Amino acid sequence: MTVGKQKPSERTTMKSEQQQTGPAPSNAFLQVMQTHDGGMVCDELSDAMRECVEAVGHTGKAASLSISVKVTPAAKGAYGVVFSKRKAKVPEMERQGSIGYVD
Repeated sequence: MTVGKQKPSERTTMKSEQQQTGPAPSNAFLQVMQTHDGGMVCDELSDAMRECVEAVGHTGKAASLSISVKVTPAAKGAYGVVFSKRKAKVPEMERQGSIGYVD
């Protein structure tokens, strides 16, 4: 049977079977972020993400959020991880001007 003539339910089944054959997604990065410094990294990023989403909703302009991660060698077989910078670029509302009159 060709793909073009398959029923939608058959295409969905084939697609989900194909996805299952690939490697399982890893959540190791998230686990490190959640445990590093008592979860402060995740808390800070969550706050920054919320701020970005709210600003985009109010201004209609794009926002961005980035994090810098540095991995350094330590003792034999060990490594150090530093989440050094969190940078959010949040759009601001344009201020409205006003006109004043002198008496």
